[in-house]
Amino acid sequence: MPQFWTVIAPGGQEVVNIDNLQHLNFVGYPSPTVGGLATNWTSGALARGSDFAGTVQATTGATAPSAGSVCVVTFANAYTNIPSAVLVNGPLDGYATAVTTTGFTIAVQDAPTASTTYNFAFIVIGADS
Repeated sequence: MPQFWTVIAPGGQEVVNIDNLQHLNFVGYPSPTVGGLATNWTSGALARGSDFAGTVQATTGATAPSAGSVCVVTFANAYTNIPSAVLVNGPLDGYATAVTTTGFTIAVQDAPTASTTYNFAFIVIGADS
């Protein structure tokens, strides 16, 4: 797809572009990791994304978890200052909490259903100035 605007990092790697549909795309960034699963969550993984934005897919076990923590997202590259992390269009009234320079916790206000997979989309905005 043709690109109208591209940012090249030192070393020549493309990191951001705006395509002909005016979509902002972050490319070439290492992916954060997902771990620290709470009780009765059986799996959690990054479905797609980068430290800037992505989707975490988490699955509950045979016993439904309580509302609260789901998992921890750890950035591939730490921020200099604590960024803002927000879940968007998330299930179970999900939210980002315990945000630090190295990651954040995904948590939910509503109790999940047993044996169900949920997708949590996030965006992170840094304040490294």
